[in-house]
Amino acid sequence: MALSTTYFTGTASINAGETIITGQNTTWLTYGLQAGDIFWAGGISCRILTVDSNTQMTLAFPWPGSTRVAAAYEVRIINQTDRYLGSTREVLSYFKNGVLFAFSALTGAANNLAYFTGAGTMALTDLTSFARTLLSKGDDASVRTLINAFAASGGTVTGRTIISGAATGNNAIGVETSSLGEVEVRGSGTGAAMLTFHRPGNFASYLGLDTDNQLKWGGWSSGTNAYRLRHDGNFQPFAIYAAGGLETDLTPDMQLRLTAGFIAKGPILHAVAYSVFEAAAGADVGVSLKLIDSVTSETIASADKVNSVTATLFRSGATTMHLAISYLTVGRLYYLHIALNKNPNVGPIYPRDMSISALNF
Repeated sequence: MALSTTYFTGTASINAGETIITGQNTTWLTYGLQAGDIFWAGGISCRILTVDSNTQMTLAFPWPGSTRVAAAYEVRIINQTDRYLGSTREVLSYFKNGVLFAFSALTGAANNLAYFTGAGTMALTDLTSFARTLLSKGDDASVRTLINAFAASGGTVTGRTIISGAATGNNAIGVETSSLGEVEVRGSGTGAAMLTFHRPGNFASYLGLDTDNQLKWGGWSSGTNAYRLRHDGNFQPFAIYAAGGLETDLTPDMQLRLTAGFIAKGPILHAVAYSVFEAAAGADVGVSLKLIDSVTSETIASADKVNSVTATLFRSGATTMHLAISYLTVGRLYYLHIALNKNPNVGPIYPRDMSISALNF
């Protein structure tokens, strides 16, 4: 029994200029119609691109005829020999670009990978076991774990690390060119740019460029203190000096004799007070150098000394006091006071040449 070369069961509908054919009472897919068969209707033939279902097919080109609704049609089934020849020609077309020929010319070996060196040319390169493992990883986290790397968001490096690069080149530090350093510590937002130095279980502190653009050290184990690093660019000490004062006879009570006021330019103060005495009787002279906070009226630092003077109306004694502090509030008014007394109440004893000299920075 000869095989049928046509199929015309049911009816078919198609719109002019479209490619979708809709069948009514058809079994196109079940019957075995295939791509390449010919759809014929109203004297016009068109090649079938796909058989989508029992009731739908798609043409290779838009239907050139008029619209047909539930009309007679037939499908002319292509000879299998012609179909095989067409498939063979399609396969052979892939050889035209030389890809398969270039691949077939390679001599494969273990741990090799083929790659293109140009149009229609290929070569082999090594593909180690490690490289295959790397390629098998499905995400960046798995790759970082394999190669012991950390993400751009941060991580921990153990062991000694040397960073060497060509960014600095032959430049000295004093150049205006940006981004020359081998390492850059960049602050987040408006915060400081700082490094951490940490001896676990002992001490830790920060070092960096603070929010006022000053190089400082402090914080963590150092509490809320931030100590400015002194250098040629910012070491500009402010000199404080006062001389003279009240030179009348001393009393048994500690009495203010000389004052020097100043507005702090920096947190550090070194002060020296000096005085000599003229004495008509021997006595102990008490000398006190105090630093007073004008806001709180508190004594925040002091130096005290007792000197013995002899009975003479010439320079019979002298004293020098030293005071140092490193936590002044910048911009606040402070006072340095020299206060004196004598014990016992003999005399007269006159203070002379009193002076206060200080540096604030």
